[in-house]
Amino acid sequence: MNLYNFQSTYKNYMNDYVNMMISKGYKEYSFYYIYRFDSFLIQNNYNLDYISKEIIDKWSIKLDTEEKNTRNDRVVRVNGFCRYLNSIGIKAYISFSKLSRNTTTPYVLSKDEIIKLFDVIDKESQKIKLVKHYSFMLPVFYRLLYTCGLRNSEACCLKINDVDLSNSKIKIYCAKNNKDRIVYISDDMCKLLNNYIFKIKHYITSEWLFPSSNYEKHISKTTIDKYFNSFVKILQIGTYDFHPVPHSLRHTYVIHRVDSWIQEGKDVNSLIIYLSKQLGHNSLNETYYYYHTLESSFKPINEKSRKLYPEVTMYEE
Repeated sequence: MNLYNFQSTYKNYMNDYVNMMISKGYKEYSFYYIYRFDSFLIQNNYNLDYISKEIIDKWSIKLDTEEKNTRNDRVVRVNGFCRYLNSIGIKAYISFSKLSRNTTTPYVLSKDEIIKLFDVIDKESQKIKLVKHYSFMLPVFYRLLYTCGLRNSEACCLKINDVDLSNSKIKIYCAKNNKDRIVYISDDMCKLLNNYIFKIKHYITSEWLFPSSNYEKHISKTTIDKYFNSFVKILQIGTYDFHPVPHSLRHTYVIHRVDSWIQEGKDVNSLIIYLSKQLGHNSLNETYYYYHTLESSFKPINEKSRKLYPEVTMYEE
């Protein structure tokens, strides 16, 4: 059974494209935006035998709920599908519209802000009535991002079978750089996941660790963004232009982890390789750059930590 059940008039081509890319080593999780495009075509009642400039231009419009980088990735993924269509003789327009990437400093939460944020998440999640399992699912989801440093998209795509509680680890399928990895989780997070999985199995039947309102699908990144933004507004931290987003929990994990090593007097340079693997980075240089970018936005970090790593400017997250 395929991960994504395509249903538009282009469903056969989408299945063929995804299968071809999987045969080349890509993971099926990498094609979430092709699934989104499939739904987009259905919503727009699109049934032409070619992909027009008009429909691609409409697909390429930046949504209010997404960052420029997310929008660019969404367009690039569908461009790949359009190139495939062209290669088999089906006319498909390829977008050359690319928004300038966001390069703003990430928001890193203080430990006090983290405590207050999860207090809001716990209380406000209880009020969600539209999708009942969200009330106990969202607090677990966001804690997993913070305690493991996961990307939002990675957590969304987790299946229950990816979680190995007996060995305190999770298998992560990374669509960003096709670099799958094992992430170890704390004892507290294991207990939380164990209770959560027991509960979710009694509520619904789904293979996904974090199911959407449609139990056959995992929760979407945009849904996670929407709820998180509502929690941040209630907490009133940051500003309109500079405030926490779900990816901030990954950023905060890095800073808090390194800061704790420093306070404990540990050899951070020896431990950084494990942090790099935990994050799914391609190299230590990428982690060094990541840290330098983050620590500039986190005032409590001490001057000692700023001198731990060499300056690098060649990577971005």
